Amino acid sequence: DMQKMANERVWEPNTKYSVLTSEFVLADEFFRGSSYIQNSMLGAMNERVVHYENKRYDVPLRMLVAGSNTWPVGEGFAECGAIFDRFLIRVSMKPVSNAHWEELLTKQLPAVPQSLTLQDVDDASDEAMKLPLPKETVKAYLDILEELKGNGIVLGDRRIRHSVDVVKASAWMAGSPEVLPLHLEPLKDVLWEDPIEHPKKAAGIVMKIANPVGSQIADILNEVAQILDAAGEDLPKRMAAIKKLDEQGKKLSGLTASGNGRAAKALKYVKHQ
Repeated sequence: DMQKMANERVWEPNTKYSVLTSEFVLADEFFRGSSYIQNSMLGAMNERVVHYENKRYDVPLRMLVAGSNTWPVGEGFAECGAIFDRFLIRVSMKPVSNAHWEELLTKQLPAVPQSLTLQDVDDASDEAMKLPLPKETVKAYLDILEELKGNGIVLGDRRIRHSVDVVKASAWMAGSPEVLPLHLEPLKDVLWEDPIEHPKKAAGIVMKIANPVGSQIADILNEVAQILDAAGEDLPKRMAAIKKLDEQGKKLSGLTASGNGRAAKALKYVKHQ
């Protein structure tokens, strides 16, 4: 509180719009924060409690989203490994490819279609957590964990347990009355530890078991991205790229019969390119 500091020489924290009073928090450049800040956040994330200035604050935190330009690696990972583990979903965002730079420059962002009340969020969470896991899904889940372990990705009990919440949320968002193997796909961003070595390996294992058609589509779209990046402005290269894109389109055409709507959407994208 700068007013009290200036007028009364009293040090008193102003908690308005702080973690101490917020349900949703965006922590930008999180891993550039000091170890003191990170350890304070660990209590907020774990027990929803922060001790500050000899006071205990029970925080109403529902969701914490953090951003960072770098993963915590080396000595940095040793210092913040515990709090890094508390981030249940961890996604690496790639820059926009040069094939989409024109859209980056000119395309208008869509308006936010609606907002949710806290009650909406709580109701959705309650509904999602009640969704059942059929034996088929549990079997696929166990197969993923076993194959991850065989590939050197050993996970803590807490991460495995909380990962169930993610797949239930995935099923709820898809409007499914139960959790199907397909809804295990988000585990590719959950079931790994080392941010450098594990993500790609984990994604391959999860997709192969949870959504084999989706795995093939992802491989095709990666190939498409490489073709587009290499095309450049040279006409012969562009003509060659069109031929290669047509080949990828034929692969996608063979997948659309599986009933996976993602294949049809990917095919439309490739034809547009």
